[in-house]
Amino acid sequence: MHLRVYGHLMWYLDEDEARWVELPQGATVQDLISAVQVPPAEVSVVTIGGRQQTPDTRLRDGDEVELVPVLSGG
Repeated sequence: MHLRVYGHLMWYLDEDEARWVELPQGATVQDLISAVQVPPAEVSVVTIGGRQQTPDTRLRDGDEVELVPVLSGG
């Protein structure tokens, strides 16, 4: 699947904002987050094909996954 991250989450992907990730069949969003070593608490929203998903959503070949970080500000 193709993974795109935003904001400070790029730090976990060696400053790349996108990369291809291979996971076993039946892997979930949570498995993906673990595989790229992003702390789950740092992820605010996960989308696949532009639609918000939950950590237990199963991934499929060709999915376009986006991880959006927790935002803060004042």
